[in-house]
Amino acid sequence: MDDVDDVNVIEEDWSDILCGGVGGSDSSCSFYRSHNMLKIDLRCPSRSLECNRPMEDSDIAEDENWSMKILSVPCLTPLDMVGLSHGCYDATGNRIWTGALFFVEAFGRCYDTEDYSILNSRILNLRKTLFQNKLLVELGCGTGLSSISLLKQPISTSLLPRFVLFTDGDESSLDLCKRNCDLNFGKNTTLNCNSYGFSVLKWGSKVCASLEEAYDTVIATDVLYDLGALDPLFRSAYELLKPGSYFVLSHIPRTHVEDCAKLADGTSLSSNDTLERMIHEQAKDVGFRINACNGTSYHTIIRSNDLATYESSSTMSEYEQVGASIMIFQK
Repeated sequence: MDDVDDVNVIEEDWSDILCGGVGGSDSSCSFYRSHNMLKIDLRCPSRSLECNRPMEDSDIAEDENWSMKILSVPCLTPLDMVGLSHGCYDATGNRIWTGALFFVEAFGRCYDTEDYSILNSRILNLRKTLFQNKLLVELGCGTGLSSISLLKQPISTSLLPRFVLFTDGDESSLDLCKRNCDLNFGKNTTLNCNSYGFSVLKWGSKVCASLEEAYDTVIATDVLYDLGALDPLFRSAYELLKPGSYFVLSHIPRTHVEDCAKLADGTSLSSNDTLERMIHEQAKDVGFRINACNGTSYHTIIRSNDLATYESSSTMSEYEQVGASIMIFQK
């Protein structure tokens, strides 16, 4: 035991971003002292999304219609992980996740009509089918980045949704989303106050009881970090949709599947491929169709190689390495 004095103890100081104790009587309060403001240029190559930095006053673009300003934290703290594992609170909505960035690459980029020639026609048609003049609801919106990018589309393109309802089960995350909407649309004359709204929403059965109408499109980005959320997520999405409408899931595999599926020839699938199969099976179990999109021959999965024709190939390679995909399911 004489060696104990020689042990170096490294302490991490999180006081700069945490504003006090964890837990307490109100688990919905925000424990972050401050959030970084990031500027995301929706016209630039996808590398601009991954090289975001805290915004300085001199960085603010003159034409704010082509960029987003998002408040977020760069990472979660160990206390957040403890709170999440014990079910005390969920701080995941305070940061930007890769699945949301991949969604923006596919559907949130701003293009003038004369730029449509560089867009994959399949992606452009999907954007029209899923979002143009549609009623949208986002599940687990967090910072709101994904749906805010849809609301930032130039009015000249006619790709704007008619209405977006931001929902999250965590009130502090929803408050952060409201702040981000204020940052981006507070002085915007293109959008009126009826273009978006907010609602606390817990996934599970009878979610429509708390909402007034069915929706054309439900979106969720990077929300499956717990397999236990798979069933309530899909049941909620299905219940919220009109018949014939779509659920768009931007997915990054964040949970490991121990018992991997096997093909007919005995070949074992990877954990990521097995998880994708489980997601498709869950979709079919609740009643989604996964083999068609609006009666066309569109595939229902978008991967990084589908976007590489007009985005940075190196960035798309990074999305491929993490298994990014967007799955589209029709009710």
